[in-house]
Amino acid sequence: MLIFDNLVLNLAGYEKLHPGGKFVLKQNLGRDISKFFNGGYTLVQSAEVRPHHHSAHALGILKGLIVGVLSN
Repeated sequence: MLIFDNLVLNLAGYEKLHPGGKFVLKQNLGRDISKFFNGGYTLVQSAEVRPHHHSAHALGILKGLIVGVLSN
C-alpha cells in the first residue's frame, strides 16, 4: 500500500507493470508518494538522475489503484 495525498493505493500486481520498475514503489511502501508523483523529487540524489513528471495517463492509472481515503 502507498499513500497519495490522502488516498490509499493498492499496488497488488501493478508493481510489475510500473515503467520505473518495482524498486521505486517498494522503497516507498506505506509512505506518501505525492512528491515523487508530482515531480521535483527522486529516490537517488545524483546529477545524472532527474525528477520525473507523470502524465495524465499515469494519473488515470493511479486513480484505478485507490482503495480508500484517509481522514483526519
